[in-house]
Amino acid sequence: MLKGKEQDLNTRIAFAEAINFDTRYYNQRLQKEMTDLEPKIASLEARIKAQRVTKEELDRQKQDLAQPDDSA
Repeated sequence: MLKGKEQDLNTRIAFAEAINFDTRYYNQRLQKEMTDLEPKIASLEARIKAQRVTKEELDRQKQDLAQPDDSA
């Protein structure tokens, strides 16, 4: 009876260790993917920020042109 419980526990431990191994491998792979993507993400964020600044400048210029010039 105890032999059967010991075998069951050994089987469960082996199963948990296999899951742990797979999870560690998966996490390492995800970490590498994230590290590889960080420069691309930074570049895209910079491009988005530059486009926002350009759009804000364009909106400001449009607003300035729409206002009547009182100096004439």
